[in-house]
Amino acid sequence: MSSKPALSSLGSNPDEHAPMQQRVYAHIKAMIQDGRIRPGERLLEVHVARAFAVSRSPARRALEALCIDKAVRAAPGRGYIVVGRHADDSRGDLANIAEMIVEPMPRWKQVYAEMERQVCIGVVYHSLRITEERVAEHFDVSRTVARDALGRLHSLGMVTKDRQGRWEAERITADRLHALYELRWLLEPQALMQSARAIPRERVREAHDRLRAALDDMPQLGSDTHISLEKDLHIELLSACPNQELLRVLDRTHSLLVSNPHRLKCCVGEPQAHLESSLREHLDVLGLWLDGRLEAAAAALFQHLQESCAFWIDSWGHVEALPTPPLPSYLTPTD
Repeated sequence: MSSKPALSSLGSNPDEHAPMQQRVYAHIKAMIQDGRIRPGERLLEVHVARAFAVSRSPARRALEALCIDKAVRAAPGRGYIVVGRHADDSRGDLANIAEMIVEPMPRWKQVYAEMERQVCIGVVYHSLRITEERVAEHFDVSRTVARDALGRLHSLGMVTKDRQGRWEAERITADRLHALYELRWLLEPQALMQSARAIPRERVREAHDRLRAALDDMPQLGSDTHISLEKDLHIELLSACPNQELLRVLDRTHSLLVSNPHRLKCCVGEPQAHLESSLREHLDVLGLWLDGRLEAAAAALFQHLQESCAFWIDSWGHVEALPTPPLPSYLTPTD
């Protein structure tokens, strides 16, 4: 896995679940585009890291990606100069980026977002042990920040503690995948029925229209957009369900099953036809919901989840047979 930031992996919209360098890249690019950072101004790695409360590594990768994107160029000496009209005539004044960051994301959330991504991928291949001290060292944060991030993963059921108090994450096998999906097809239709009585119809309409527009642009959609569309139905709309205990059970399945498969689609080789078919099933569910045919919508959701389970179980063997991707220092295989 390359340490250089691939341009295709860096989006234009900041997302709290995206890798740290992607969020920094997206924020700085937006600041350049709207004129808050002007052509000719200089960006230094250390100032970017301080402004966004991240370590030097994601700051450096974000700046490298902006350089690839031709939004900045390497400056003589150190740092990067923002390109654009009159950039060559500038003295290279430092961009006052720190004053432009209104409210940086808490450090534990940044660590959590990156850990969540790595754990989701790692558990496809191994059961894992997560070392709190190494988390702190890897992200250059305190043990308290590392513990807070692990606590968030624990609250979602992604990690647990063994009898010795060590953090661990259980491998996803085909049997476990089926068990998690079974919970979803039993509970999500019921959550839909209850949510329909509590959620404004306009929110369902917005999700329906957003999905229909995305399907019209299907070949150009990236994996982050697929994840967002999955969350619209399976998480956002169902979150109106008044039964909080039901939602807590679903949270444990969603963390691994809603985001993770689409993050791994490059490994699975998920056909475009399957992606489109899956999203059209979402559209059918939302259409029935809008028509007030809630029992039919719940039945369509049940069928969609069973078919999705069958696809991923059939694909899981192909994923497990692939070479294991490198793991960060804080994740250790236990099997």
